[in-house]
Amino acid sequence: MRLSSIGYMLACVSYGAGLVHSGAIPSEVKEERSTDSIDVTDSTDAALRQIDWKIVRGGLAVTRDVILVASGASSAIAEVVAWVQRDSSANSCAPQTANGQKSNDGSQSYNFQYWVTTTGKNCDTTAQTKTVAAALDDAWDQVHKEKYNWACISLSHGGTWHGHLAVATVESKEDVTKMCPQK
Repeated sequence: MRLSSIGYMLACVSYGAGLVHSGAIPSEVKEERSTDSIDVTDSTDAALRQIDWKIVRGGLAVTRDVILVASGASSAIAEVVAWVQRDSSANSCAPQTANGQKSNDGSQSYNFQYWVTTTGKNCDTTAQTKTVAAALDDAWDQVHKEKYNWACISLSHGGTWHGHLAVATVESKEDVTKMCPQK
């Protein structure tokens, strides 16, 4: 579900997202399944509006509790967006980890690790907050669509900055500090 001006509306609570269960999905790890980009219309240069995202790895482990759709986890996504903004302003590549972040309705908890790699000397991005939020929203929805309860998501803005997010439901028992390659 796409919300208009999602970067500013991520903190809004959205109810009605259901938890999906599936016993028919194997617990195998799938590699490099989904890739997409998002273009958010604003008044800035076109090069600043696109974030490419990719699900590098993902799977369904233990309890098979598929990650909720993005609209049901907007508070969790907002926390990651805040990390991106704060780390970019501080020019920091240091990993940030959070445990037990709740979905909007409290039915699901997430563990995260976010970090930046760079091919240059700086760890900042020129991407606008709403652009990062829209890309994470789309990637999160794809993780749900793939029926994963853990995933490694990479973000690129076409420059030297590369954002990385490891996300897992608490119930999956996946270790977000070890499940994704940190190059």
